[in-house]
Amino acid sequence: CQVREFVDNYYVQHELRKRFWARFEKEGINIPFPIRTMHFPEKYYRDLKEDGILEAKGGKK
Repeated sequence: CQVREFVDNYYVQHELRKRFWARFEKEGINIPFPIRTMHFPEKYYRDLKEDGILEAKGGKK
């Protein structure tokens, strides 16, 4: 794919990404994102709960 003006490159990239995303959605293709699960000993779990950290978004035992 070539563009006549360099600045058009950004628009073309944006359009391609939108079309890929729409097609992936249509086909049910899911791209997983890295997730880190952390396990703590029970003592630290109690401390985290008391500090309110576990109530933060995504915080759970």
